Amino acid sequence: MRRNPPSLLLGIFFTQDGERFQPAFTRKANGKMYRYYVPIRKVRFGATATRAGRLPAEAIEQLVLAQVHSALQTPEVVQAVCHRVAAATPKVTEPDVVLALRQLGNVWEQLFPAERQRIVQLLIQRVTLLDHGIEITWREAGWSALVGELLPDTIGAELRELAEAEEALA
Repeated sequence: MRRNPPSLLLGIFFTQDGERFQPAFTRKANGKMYRYYVPIRKVRFGATATRAGRLPAEAIEQLVLAQVHSALQTPEVVQAVCHRVAAATPKVTEPDVVLALRQLGNVWEQLFPAERQRIVQLLIQRVTLLDHGIEITWREAGWSALVGELLPDTIGAELRELAEAEEALA
């Protein structure tokens, strides 16, 4: 089933108390759509069921996307991913991992929203709303899976190379 509108954090966004946020939207008479994340108890039991309120989806999603993009380019994260991938797949070298993550970071903004959503769901186990920001719990296995998709001689690498070639011609 296709969700309309798409929700980047579907199933992985929680309050500090562990309550899950559910995507919601409203469409005004002029056709403009507003997307939100609403605590599940508020949806089920009404406005006074929880102290957490509804959050504009665009702002929270942009914050999460920025964190993923930053993680793809942070040396500490890249090094940790190198160690994990080397332990799981000895034939994959550190330069393979560094290059794959760097190239993905370089084209991150050009990826289709559906592809960014797939990567977010692959890499993130949980996003928790804190009083002063968010906390991301990463999926350890997700990083290895992502790198595996981007290695040479895979469809992901071929698509990335095609996108880079088109970008160079533009």
